[in-house]
Amino acid sequence: MSIELANNLTINPKISIIVPMFNVEDVISRAIESVLAQTFSDWELILVNDSSQDNTMGVCSGFCEKDSRIRIVNNTERGGAGFARDKGLKEAKGEYIAFLDGDDWYEPEYLQTLYKLIVDNDCQVSSCSHYLAYANKRSAVRDDKKLTVLNKLEALGSLHEMDGLISSMLWDKLFKREFLAEFRLTEEIVVGEDYSLLVDTFENIEKIVVLNVPLYNYFQSVRSVCNFGYTEKRGRTIENYKKYTDYICDKYPLLKDKALAYLTVQELAVILSMAKNKNYDKRVISLLIKDIRKNKKSLYACKEYKFKYKLSAFLASISPKILIFIGRVRSVLFKNATN
Repeated sequence: MSIELANNLTINPKISIIVPMFNVEDVISRAIESVLAQTFSDWELILVNDSSQDNTMGVCSGFCEKDSRIRIVNNTERGGAGFARDKGLKEAKGEYIAFLDGDDWYEPEYLQTLYKLIVDNDCQVSSCSHYLAYANKRSAVRDDKKLTVLNKLEALGSLHEMDGLISSMLWDKLFKREFLAEFRLTEEIVVGEDYSLLVDTFENIEKIVVLNVPLYNYFQSVRSVCNFGYTEKRGRTIENYKKYTDYICDKYPLLKDKALAYLTVQELAVILSMAKNKNYDKRVISLLIKDIRKNKKSLYACKEYKFKYKLSAFLASISPKILIFIGRVRSVLFKNATN
């Protein structure tokens, strides 16, 4: 039970919202204002400043002065979004945990809907659809209003479908805190920490409820880690995916093809990322292509995977240069779409 105090301060709020921030002075107001606009008011907002070099702290301080449900946690050294979320989670007081990225924003019914879904369906996690948001337009990923309740095995299976009901993101979900796993973070994991946390969390749950209504706006920004391009650290994150793939294949044989297909697509993504900043690592490409050739049949066998993924694996198996050329074209098209 939460207790309301003066100036909106809540002791033991129902929901804690964690926002990792790095140099988002131009967009963080939009994210915070979307929380203030929520139809569900029993929340705390934890803004984790990951050593921003711009005026992110100044913008956030203004909101803190007006609403004491909002507070700032400061990282003196940059650790990345995963470490920032972990720090925020350690500070959180809520019974439920939600996430929001600094350049994204909620629809007004986001918290109310996800909370009600958990309560009404006796689940430990709830999830919604989202919009892909650009500078002047947005498009819904799913919006058929369908409600689905999945058990643990079904949830893990859906997580390993690139376009499945359950995304590998944290921000489109609400978690009962007692079932949320701990972040397993290392300095090597700069992409994929959401996926790791979800696999660990789904091992703790009985059911997750999914509603195909877009309640989150995922801003397509060129400064995103996923859109920036290849780095050596990003290449090493594949080892994390491999570790979890081995775990899934060993414990859940029925999910073997899906797990290997998911790994293959992540490996394709790493090669494609090299085309974005023209940073080509021949050793890594050679290792990834070897894996892709070995596991592509699992990808072909998964009817849940779109033809574009299977074609990419086929072309990469012939020559990685073909995939890299496709990556260059995609990079140009993405830049044009975000301008």
